[in-house]
Amino acid sequence: MNSLSYLKNKIISLTGHEKEMLHAEIKNAPKQVLLINTLQETTSLQTHAAIERIYSPELKKKVAHSILQNRFYKLKKKLGEVITAIEKNSSSVEPPENAMQEWELEYYKCRKIIRQGNYLVALERLNYLEKKLKHIEAYELLHRANTLQLYCISRLGKMTELAQKLKVYGKHLELFMAVKKGELDEVNSKTTISFSDLKAYTNFLNRQKRTWLEHKHSNRLKLKYNYLKLEYDNFLNSTNTKKVNTKRVISIIDGIIADNYNICMYNFSPDYESERDRDILLLKMSDASNFPDKLIQYDDAQIKSYAYNSPSFRKFSWVVLHFQKKDDWKSTFEIYDLWIVYCDKNNIRREKFTVEFNKMKTYILAFPLINPPRGNVALQQVENMINDYEKNITEWQQFVTSKDMFYLMVALFSLLINEPNRAITLVKKINGKNFVGINKVIHEYLNKTLKQILQPEKAINQLILHSNQIEKYEDRKMIEAVIQIIKRKL
Repeated sequence: MNSLSYLKNKIISLTGHEKEMLHAEIKNAPKQVLLINTLQETTSLQTHAAIERIYSPELKKKVAHSILQNRFYKLKKKLGEVITAIEKNSSSVEPPENAMQEWELEYYKCRKIIRQGNYLVALERLNYLEKKLKHIEAYELLHRANTLQLYCISRLGKMTELAQKLKVYGKHLELFMAVKKGELDEVNSKTTISFSDLKAYTNFLNRQKRTWLEHKHSNRLKLKYNYLKLEYDNFLNSTNTKKVNTKRVISIIDGIIADNYNICMYNFSPDYESERDRDILLLKMSDASNFPDKLIQYDDAQIKSYAYNSPSFRKFSWVVLHFQKKDDWKSTFEIYDLWIVYCDKNNIRREKFTVEFNKMKTYILAFPLINPPRGNVALQQVENMINDYEKNITEWQQFVTSKDMFYLMVALFSLLINEPNRAITLVKKINGKNFVGINKVIHEYLNKTLKQILQPEKAINQLILHSNQIEKYEDRKMIEAVIQIIKRKL
């Protein structure tokens, strides 16, 4: 069905009151009146013939056909917008603020036409709707539109067409189930898999990849797989030695969206496009986090808004990461405080402990530019955190951090708040054999310094040598912070 036929059927399906509203709206627009008359009076709808009828005075004046064709497309678009506005005002469905609501409004309009018994008009409109939903891969609404198509076809007695449409419906339903299966697996993985369980995350990504390869023609599944691939690579960068080709993955994501901006990645829901774009921007931002010079392209106020709008663990994590890499500690702690309020409001106990632990680590990274709270309040905070961790040690070890890493970070924080005895007690609990890389180095020199086996000056010099050999930005910052702590506190 071409766009003229679609427009004609929209006019036919208007109620008597809606048609009166339409004529009142366009009474001072003679070209639109002519277009409606042409649509109602002509059986065979051809663009060329419509232009000749509507723009006959202009053709006599030798106005170029290309110019008239452009005017006709604008006229047709304007009339479509007027009809949609009238349908909205006379319908209980919410106004079309974005693509999702526009097509959902059309779906409910088709249901209304079916209830009026006008199956042929409804089917033609549903065929057009199917084409649009298939293009943006909105399977949530597509399979529902297919159900209405099947009903209309059966009522019209088109048995051959019904058999063909059943096959199409089966394919669309299969894609819908594949999308939902992947979403369910994602939710399950994010709530049950430990951050340090690289094997479990690898298995999760392999399952997502298999789902995409089973439906390789689906750009939506391809987009989601590549997004998750980069997302989990960023989260696991401390333990994952097999890094993905970041530039290639981002190029794939950008290419899919450039070819089809309205394509879904999450649920087909209000504001799905802007939500998708926000998360992809955050993903790119987190990839740039090890290279602070790349971050200047992002507006800080815009990035803060990502944490305030539709807050989530992932968004808060990346926004915190962004401000940390810019050494904007004021904004970093502002986001942490907002995050803790969010956890309290939603009673998310495990996430709140994770946030408080990371906030404590951030005080270490920010030293000496930012000093943590001092005195009894700070000491009580440390005691509460230790008690909470040891009380829930099985769960916290799996989902927050290992026991040895927890004691190491709390020991460093204890030194910051002038509690060296607490730091010595915690270091004694650490099994240094469990550390690798930068954490092994920090533990070794901190342990030797606290036990007075090594003079602070020598420990600092050794740590400086290590720092010069480290490429990763976050590890380098941690070494620099430990140097400052040893220098100022011991």
